[in-house]
Parts: sequence; structure tokens; C-alpha cells
Amino acid sequence: MRKYISYFFILQLCFIQGGCRRNVYDIDMVHISGGNFLMGSDDSEADPDECPIHSVYVKDFYLGKYEVTQKLWKAVMSHDPAYHRGLDYPVECVSWEDCQKFIRKLNAITGLNYRLPTEEEWEYVASVSYKNMDKEKITSYAWCLKSVEKPSRNNIISHEVGSLKPDVWGIYDIIGNVNEWCSNSYDSLSYQKDFSSESDEKVFRGGCFGNVDKFLRPTNRNHADKYTRHYSFGLRLARDITP
Repeated sequence: MRKYISYFFILQLCFIQGGCRRNVYDIDMVHISGGNFLMGSDDSEADPDECPIHSVYVKDFYLGKYEVTQKLWKAVMSHDPAYHRGLDYPVECVSWEDCQKFIRKLNAITGLNYRLPTEEEWEYVASVSYKNMDKEKITSYAWCLKSVEKPSRNNIISHEVGSLKPDVWGIYDIIGNVNEWCSNSYDSLSYQKDFSSESDEKVFRGGCFGNVDKFLRPTNRNHADKYTRHYSFGLRLARDITP
């Protein structure tokens, strides 16, 4: 009995001091094994900026298991800008420039090297994910317009991260839920000339809760000014393997 009471108090002290409590800055990352892949699409539904298909090499890196939550954003930035509120919902209404400020502060706190994924990294992961999804059951993996039986202004919203099935990498919501900013500047001709020009137009990927199926395809490219905030714009963190 005395041993049980002692153990109870040790546990209680552990929780009080936070040693057994998960730190908000402990971000779940998935190791992505790099390699060559064919980026882009020549399907009939593909836009001109998705062509031509070209080979790209991606190095090993880490990618966030979940989209950045409002809980994490608020811990770093001391405010929650989201329109659809919920601590475990993805943060949204954040611009590309807001994401850079968030990442700089997060890195200062953690001493790590978080960043936005490149467009190439994002498509590399998403193309494998999408290829292995049952397209007839897309709503098992992605929050999108098809998830809503009778769409209305009140039910076309984002949802708690990780509440659907993970993909083959063990990553959640790589398509659907919120659009995810990438680090790249957008250039409609970048696939043709094999490089992109720097500009204030930044890439976002993934489709969102308000998109129909065809906009969820992993090759679909989107862009907006780096100061644009929208209730469908969020982010997912990446990190280099070496500091």
C-alpha cells in the first residue's frame, strides 16, 4: 500500500512538472526517403502549367504528419487567426509571409530548422499517397466537397487534423482539409525551362475542404500573392535531415 501511494505521488509530481505531458512543440514528423520521380501530368484534365512531365530528384527529408494546428500556431504567435476555430483544427487565414514569421519564431524556440516544403517535395509525397488511395473512397482520406452530403455555407469547413485515414507514408490530410503553402515562387513556365523566377506569387498545393475531386490531384498547381490570407490557406512543416 505504501509503495502504491509513493508511486501515485511520483506520477502526480511528474504531471505537475510537465515531464509526462506532451510538449506543444513536439511536432510529429515523418521521415521521407527521397528518390527520383516524374513530376507533372499530361492527363486531359491537367492545366498547361503542369506540363511537361519531367524527372526530379528529391533528397531525404522530414514532413509533418499533420497540418499545423491552431494550438501550435497560438503557442508560437500568441494569437489564433483561424476562421474555423478548434485547437486541433488546422490553422488557416495565414499568408505565406505569416508562415515565414511563424517558422522563424518556432525555430528560435526549438533550435530546429523547420521550413515550408518545396513544391517538388510536396508533390513527391502526395503523388505516392494519391496513387495508393482508393479513389472511390477518397473521403476516407480527404476532407473535400464530396465529404458533405448536402453542401451549405455552414458545413463546408475544415476539420480536426488526423481524423481520417493516414496515407501510405503515415501522413494525414496531404490532400483536402486546407491548402498548404509551399516555399516556391510560382512560375507557369517553370516546368518548361527547368527553373522558376522569384516573385511575390507563391505556390500552394493539396486542395481543400471546398474542392471537388479533380482539384485534389497531386499535380494540380495553385498560387496566390504572398500576403494573401484565406480561410482555406494553411501549412505543413518540413525539415532537413541534417541541421
